[in-house]
Amino acid sequence: EGSRMKGTAFANMAALDMIRGGREHQVALFGEGLTDYLALLLATSIPLLCSPGVSVAGSAIGPWATGRTVLVALDADEAGDTAAKSVAGRIRELGGQPLRLRWPGGSKDACSVLEVNGLEELALEVEDAVSTARRRTHAATAA
Repeated sequence: EGSRMKGTAFANMAALDMIRGGREHQVALFGEGLTDYLALLLATSIPLLCSPGVSVAGSAIGPWATGRTVLVALDADEAGDTAAKSVAGRIRELGGQPLRLRWPGGSKDACSVLEVNGLEELALEVEDAVSTARRRTHAATAA
């Protein structure tokens, strides 16, 4: 109960605060793998969690997702798409709103965007997704 999370995940400081019950952020980013975590850590300051892999992604979704929009940034491949559906279902079960993040140009993951387009483009893609998520969250709370 103290950690509000069963599984293992890489997490930035904002995510640690969120896991411990902080309500400052209404949007979180959930990805996959250490290298994507490191790339995304450079690109955003919102709560960021990344599971070590898709096979354990669902176990990292806990009560922290309640009342939040969670950008699901698992890899854009068959395994990532399958896991994203499961993760989205778990987020909904806990009263959160999942939003699948798709990378530009058919990129597989955050590292691909960073490698091909650079940090500025990765940061812009994440910020665009966060803006969309905030608009959805605002619209849902206003309704």
